[in-house]
Amino acid sequence: MEQLKIESNDGFLHLKDLPHNCIFNKVVTGCGATTIALQNAEDYVIAVPTTELIINKTDITQAGLSKLTYNGIRPFGLFGNFDTEAKKQLNEYVSTSGTKKILCTYDKIPRLLDYIEARKYRLLVDEYHCLLKAYSYRQKAIDGVLDNFRQFKSFCFMSATPILPSFKPDCLEDVEEVQADWGKLEKLKVELQ
Repeated sequence: MEQLKIESNDGFLHLKDLPHNCIFNKVVTGCGATTIALQNAEDYVIAVPTTELIINKTDITQAGLSKLTYNGIRPFGLFGNFDTEAKKQLNEYVSTSGTKKILCTYDKIPRLLDYIEARKYRLLVDEYHCLLKAYSYRQKAIDGVLDNFRQFKSFCFMSATPILPSFKPDCLEDVEEVQADWGKLEKLKVELQ
């Protein structure tokens, strides 16, 4: 496992981009890792397990253009019904100039490939541990991610809660694992009261 030395004195990742073609254990939750993919100059598809995560990053309640911007980039949120209006808005978004950020739920990856040139986009599979957790009841959605991730310019499966090697999906056996090395971390001690 490769160690990625993190230089931070505020608890946030300060990287130009996430590591590529790997499983990235960021170790610390809430460290701004997804925001790196949203703010940089790379075209990204950011696949997440829940609609709520998209709403949190875009401030929209239906598929379409975000109300929020990241370094002047307005992401597109794709979730829920992939109806005619969502397809039209996605086509318009993809055809505009500038950096593209598409946030989608896991299940939208196969259908999204009909609208984008995957080789032009980096893929971030956020909350990677959810792939294992949700497989029993979202097999088709998870298979859609695992069957298509290598079509992208690069991929990063990211979580602060890594999957144990014995449970890692077979299709990821050859994928390098990278772990953030934050140096000395303060141990959290939980006390029941």
